[in-house]
Amino acid sequence: MPHQPRLIQDDAPEPTTGDATKAAYRDRLRQKLQDPAFRQIEGFPLGEDEAILALSDPPYYTACPNPFLPEIITQWQQERAALRQQLGLDVGQAVSLPPAQTNSQSYHREPFAADVSEGKNDPIYNAHSYHTKVPHKAIMRYILHYTDPGDIVFDGFCGTGMTGVAAQLCGDRKAVEELGYFVDDQGYIYDQPVGQAVSLTGIGQTGSLPYKPISRLGARKAVLNDLSPAATFIAYNYNTPVDVHAFERQARRILREVEDELGWMYETWHPHCDDPNRVKAKINYTVWSDVFICPECGADMLFWDVAVDKETGYRKGSHDLLECPTCKARRLLKELDRAWITVYDDTLDTTQEMAKRVPVLINYSTSGGKREKQPDQEDLALLERIDQAIVRSWYPKTRMPMGDESRRNDSIGITHIPHFYTKRNLISWSEISRLVKVSSDSLRQSLLFWLQTVGLGQTLLNRYLAASFSQVNRYLKGTLYVGPFTTVHF
Repeated sequence: MPHQPRLIQDDAPEPTTGDATKAAYRDRLRQKLQDPAFRQIEGFPLGEDEAILALSDPPYYTACPNPFLPEIITQWQQERAALRQQLGLDVGQAVSLPPAQTNSQSYHREPFAADVSEGKNDPIYNAHSYHTKVPHKAIMRYILHYTDPGDIVFDGFCGTGMTGVAAQLCGDRKAVEELGYFVDDQGYIYDQPVGQAVSLTGIGQTGSLPYKPISRLGARKAVLNDLSPAATFIAYNYNTPVDVHAFERQARRILREVEDELGWMYETWHPHCDDPNRVKAKINYTVWSDVFICPECGADMLFWDVAVDKETGYRKGSHDLLECPTCKARRLLKELDRAWITVYDDTLDTTQEMAKRVPVLINYSTSGGKREKQPDQEDLALLERIDQAIVRSWYPKTRMPMGDESRRNDSIGITHIPHFYTKRNLISWSEISRLVKVSSDSLRQSLLFWLQTVGLGQTLLNRYLAASFSQVNRYLKGTLYVGPFTTVHF
């Protein structure tokens, strides 16, 4: 079995698994998926064989129970034994301590009794959002305390795979020292401030030492499991090295290609379509607003107009009265009914009742910087043209699964996955996805990871917050809440 790719690369990166070997593992996984008993394993994901194979990168990552795990564990156990022999230790002996400081071959650790507090502003932590995540630096302290280099750590509810990141970074001197530990030249780790430990001499040698090492520098192995295929896909990408330069080149090439073909959908006139000196500008985002009906006169009440102070950005709360611009009647939001429209739904090939939502603000860029405007006639005509267009690339048409959260938006007509997108973003996003899926095997997974990282910010889940510095990825984490104001980016 090939060696697992390393997150921490040496100056010369290790060769990757050959195409023939990858193909062989993929064929074995394909055959395993034909086994009815394999699919009966509790927690097996819902999905066609090709979808599972497309996400998987066997042997180390499969988007289903991993049939290669016994082989991997056997290989890792052999590597662990070889590592201990290299360090001059018996298979059962504790690696953390120098030979002179232990006479036991049995495993023993005192309970970890220190407070652990780590911030959440680390670039690794912020690379991909998730509703439950523990900073990898916090996990590193536990792994360093309880394990030795080469040991295998199991995380059965891995989420985004921070345990795997932590296990690998236990072999990175800089990462360990950033935790406040001192690492000597032989890789022994001391739980002492650097100022007290630098005077130590002969560390790792026989004799009495003033401080006792708590661990040894070296990567640990990790088995990461989760019931969620989305979680394991994130975990896989967090723990798999990628050619950064090749990734950036391909991502930029995809964006250029899509912009060349579909950039016209994201253009507006500055300052207005009727201005004689108008110039084309690039749209950054469009704000959409819900529409309600006045119970007194039946006129539309654009929530943006009746609930937002355009000067301060202040939005009225649920206990504030909203005044109908037509008849001046004042009502609470809960007393208003939504306005509805009937649209032809390409997804269902039928008509669909949808809560009415209209564009109210365009943020765009010119040579003079970012500007804002109300949509003009050309903007509305452009949206009408886009609504009549056909989505040429594949996109999922799945009904939202049963569940209070997953179907919370049924009441506003959002019942299937495409309904979370404007037609403009559905067209562009499906085209980007197509180009990602036809990319090379070595980059496809990391490009899909990139799309998944920013994907929710391209949907109606992205809330408009006037007081926020950025309108990017402003969705309410852990929910599928669609607010009365949404910011749609590209």
